[in-house]
Amino acid sequence: MPKWGIHRKYALRFIREKYSVQRDHSYWDNLVNDINLLIDFPDKYFSEKDYAWIKSRIRSNKQRQCMEVAYLISLIHMGFKVIGVVHDWRTIRNNRSPLVKQVAYCIYGEIGAKLVDLHSALDRIKQKEYREYKDFIQWAIQNNIDKEILYFIKTYWEEIIKDILKEKYTVVKNHEHRSVQRDYF
Repeated sequence: MPKWGIHRKYALRFIREKYSVQRDHSYWDNLVNDINLLIDFPDKYFSEKDYAWIKSRIRSNKQRQCMEVAYLISLIHMGFKVIGVVHDWRTIRNNRSPLVKQVAYCIYGEIGAKLVDLHSALDRIKQKEYREYKDFIQWAIQNNIDKEILYFIKTYWEEIIKDILKEKYTVVKNHEHRSVQRDYF
């Protein structure tokens, strides 16, 4: 999946455009970092975040789905291992669980859910090596990716592909360089 730098770049750009934020504020930086940590390392997220803070954020959202998330997070806090709460929140069929979007929504609101969709979309673009937006859109619609996120990705499609390919090339190039060095020892 793309490095956090790519996730961060597009998440902060999305926030700047959606909320007309002129520069990166620590609130937005922390939000982006929290969402990335929640998705990629949920165990670390739940162990580092203050449980009372998470509960207070969820309690402020009275929707039924958030009461279910509060119960789930209570189980995690008590040390239970919850199926699907692993790196990238994978399910048995190796798709990202919609649960992570629900958790992000209950803790961070609408923007949290949108950033989960953006993170998921960037992961999928790299995983499947899409070159054309039309190839990506079918997966995005099937996975209920937010329309604002789809528009954002379409707007920056060429740049996203270029960043992901550049990252992939750099990783391959560095790997080849290391293997060549090892041959001499």
